[in-house]
Amino acid sequence: MKSVLTNKYSSGFTLVEMMVALTLGIIVLAGIGQVFIKTKRASVFQDELARMQENSRYAIQLLNKEIRNAGYLGCRHASNMDAAYLDTGGTYLDNSSLAIEGYEADGTTPGSPFTLGATSTGWSGGNGTEATLPTVLNSPLLVAGSDIVIIRYANGSGLTLAQDKQNNSDVQVTNVSKEINGCSGGASDGFSGLCIGDLAIVSDCERARSFQIDSLALDGSGVLTVHDATGVNWVGEHSSTIPFTIADSSLFEARTVAFFVRNNNATPAVPALYRKIGSGNAQELVEGVENMQVVYGEDTDNDGVPNRYLAAHQVTNFSNVVSIQLSLLLRTIRESSRRSPAAQTLSMLSTDVTTPADHHYRQVFTATIQLRNPDE
Repeated sequence: MKSVLTNKYSSGFTLVEMMVALTLGIIVLAGIGQVFIKTKRASVFQDELARMQENSRYAIQLLNKEIRNAGYLGCRHASNMDAAYLDTGGTYLDNSSLAIEGYEADGTTPGSPFTLGATSTGWSGGNGTEATLPTVLNSPLLVAGSDIVIIRYANGSGLTLAQDKQNNSDVQVTNVSKEINGCSGGASDGFSGLCIGDLAIVSDCERARSFQIDSLALDGSGVLTVHDATGVNWVGEHSSTIPFTIADSSLFEARTVAFFVRNNNATPAVPALYRKIGSGNAQELVEGVENMQVVYGEDTDNDGVPNRYLAAHQVTNFSNVVSIQLSLLLRTIRESSRRSPAAQTLSMLSTDVTTPADHHYRQVFTATIQLRNPDE
């Protein structure tokens, strides 16, 4: 029997087939990579936009809540404040008779053009305010061309008087939190949010008086003495025979709050909305806020409705301000290649603001805020 020999060929891919497969694989991988990169960029872009819009909502909500507090003095309006003797020596902290005031960034009056990044020429106040920006607010980190708004109000729910307050007696209060709170600037610890050097207000429904706390002493029965009558003289009451009584009066912290835009301490620095309470440290609230423009609604015929909106340095009497309009310019924190680097001109309450030619997305947000406690 003869055996039949057959040739056995090795099976597999030829070199040409391998090269074709590799080429197709590279093309597919490149396509997948491009899809991933574009998806990632789109996701980052959407996150940045969402973050910017959320920041704007939070900023407007916070400003709305704070500014509505302006002028709150318990159940007494600022227009009925007695002129008290204060030893702070300025008007930024101790001008309790003004519920709201502001400083207009020079060169940004409505109708004027302004370019972001321009050199600052300063800020101007209106009638009844300091002509130039108070030293306690001035900082090289302030963003040029952005307005500053200042509000004052009685903070908290109030502490109850422990005894009737006559003209020459100490101010003593009860319902004090015994938890010690830290005070800034190296001052002694305080109680119920009060610190030595703070301004305080005693208010009933007929009168309100402000003074500076020069001592804090909590006794064993929970009575806190917040003003030493032998220290700062409390003068100018309607009559020394009319006391602030236990039944009708409360003591509050007299809070002065400034809102402004400045660069934060990040690297690189990012512009942000800041708040400064009294002479304390500036607190960053919302990053990505590049500019703030504010106009004030003046009621000139005493009907509670603004007759005109003016920049801060044009206001003739801040006691007549019943509302404000503010406009915030926000930008994305990171630049996006999806945006071509072209300058924009955006309107902020009739101030035309030109932006840099970069890859940041920007948007303007505007709100009108009615004051709940305008002067009567």
